[in-house]
Amino acid sequence: MRIAVFSAYCYPHKGGVERYVYEIYRRLAEQGIEVDIVTCNTDHAPPEELYDGLKVYRLDCWHLLGETYPIPKINRNSIRILRLLNKNVYSFINTQTRFFVISLIGFLYGKARRIPVIHTEHGTQHSYLSRRLFQYLSKVYDHTAGYLVTKYSDYQVAISEASGEFSRHLGCKTYIKVYNGIDSHKLVRRSTELRSRLGIPPGDIVITFVGRLIEAKGVQDLIVSFNEVCRQYKAKMLIVGKGNYELPLREQAEGNLDIWFLGEKTEKEIIEYLSITDIFVNPSYSEGLPTSVLEAASCGCAIVATDVGGTREIIHDGKNGILFPPRNLEALTHSIQTLMENKHLRAAYGERARETVESKYDWDVIVSYYVSFLRTIAVSP
Repeated sequence: MRIAVFSAYCYPHKGGVERYVYEIYRRLAEQGIEVDIVTCNTDHAPPEELYDGLKVYRLDCWHLLGETYPIPKINRNSIRILRLLNKNVYSFINTQTRFFVISLIGFLYGKARRIPVIHTEHGTQHSYLSRRLFQYLSKVYDHTAGYLVTKYSDYQVAISEASGEFSRHLGCKTYIKVYNGIDSHKLVRRSTELRSRLGIPPGDIVITFVGRLIEAKGVQDLIVSFNEVCRQYKAKMLIVGKGNYELPLREQAEGNLDIWFLGEKTEKEIIEYLSITDIFVNPSYSEGLPTSVLEAASCGCAIVATDVGGTREIIHDGKNGILFPPRNLEALTHSIQTLMENKHLRAAYGERARETVESKYDWDVIVSYYVSFLRTIAVSP
């Protein structure tokens, strides 16, 4: 079996979709399935590379909308790569997320070569864009090109129940769930060594955000709430990640020495920061099934998150964490204060969240199910 995956982002770029593609298909490659990944070269990487058993082809691209939306260029390199792909016999084409142009390219490529297309949807709503014109154009694209990919792919995969229902909104009739996941055996429990190394006093509560620093992640709301919290409690806030909205966030946080921007970190470093985190906050306006929430839960963090996308499939409000409406600053502040005031509640939520993700969202469980699905449809008439 050989599969060509069309994904807008891939290694060395870091993010949720690329992590999902890497974790699933690396494991498939280990089981003898050949995998080619066609992606956009957003990080000036080699046009071809073998990475952890995955053959990666990178198309030259424009990186628009504050480097959040890559569009492949039609040039010699792109034509050369397509010719190389034409030499291979594929069992399936897999496209990732309907709103990227490369997914449309992968869909059309599969149809042209009469190769079954599996579309994997990560979104749970139309893309959030701050400008109304771009927001409108995004919806138009979703209901034209996105509709084409979603409705007419041969098989539909959703990374959460919410993603699947959004796919139905765009024309999909049936789908299977192949969840986003975590490597539970890599994650660690509470740590004091890093706190000491960072100079965090023993009595301070650590609040952490991990993710891309873009407007849609809502970190600006978290900063407002944290400034309010700091009036009553001793706390530190760790912001891990980078993105095109970092400068406005730094300007917003200027003057509060308890807010630390740590930049982009490796997976191992992120886990270390989560190991010293008391409260993990994800104030995002839109999510599929957020990796950062899965990892924070597996590290036993008490979690406060917006009730968007598939987050409610991980966090059950009042049972293993707290959910609040996006952009609701009062609810966000109150949720953080509730956990800061109750150490035992933090511990209980953290332990229950850990149990949830380790039983349902471990990569080994997810990939085993996906392999069974692929083998079943591979022999279907």
